[in-house]
Amino acid sequence: MALTKPYSKDTPSTVTLDDGSVRDVPERMTVEEFEAFPWPDESNWEMIWEVPVLTPKPEPPHQYLADEIKQFLKLCLAKQRELYVCGEVDIRLPHARSYVAPDVVVVDESKVDTASRPMDTVPLLVAEVLSPSTAALDTGAKRDAYAEAGVPEYWVVDPQTGAVALHVSPEDGLYQQPPADPEGYVTSPLLGVTFRVSREGNRFNVLRR
Repeated sequence: MALTKPYSKDTPSTVTLDDGSVRDVPERMTVEEFEAFPWPDESNWEMIWEVPVLTPKPEPPHQYLADEIKQFLKLCLAKQRELYVCGEVDIRLPHARSYVAPDVVVVDESKVDTASRPMDTVPLLVAEVLSPSTAALDTGAKRDAYAEAGVPEYWVVDPQTGAVALHVSPEDGLYQQPPADPEGYVTSPLLGVTFRVSREGNRFNVLRR
């Protein structure tokens, strides 16, 4: 995966550490180097294909939608006690040389220590809410990292339109993308339900058919 730093205009070449010193940000890092680096506490850093990326803190509509998706997943999976829904958790993706912090994930609690940080697992589902500064990453290199790691289902949700891009069945590092129907509904293989996202002002709803 040939990628260059930065992925976005928000990724700097240096950082000011919590003690006031300045450190260069390497253009490429191993997962071990990334975890050992003294990142400032108040910054959101991820690593995609060995390249460190600064992702800005999300705006309120982004957070509202992520919360709505999380509650929807919890409701749909309420009877499947082994499945754990969480948000803003660090994930170390095996085989993809990436360390990510998705908006929402579903993991099999019987196969991972959900109290650990980071979780060393392949989520069953990842949902990312688009932001202007990270849209190209979420629909490009980050999507490919999830596919390479074998994440079975990946949602990319646009908070402006409510459109859900559903990515499923990764094979050879690539997802299939079933189209939404004319009303914007998609069907989740994990949930076994058909749904869409609607927006009215800053309020979002995930609607089941």
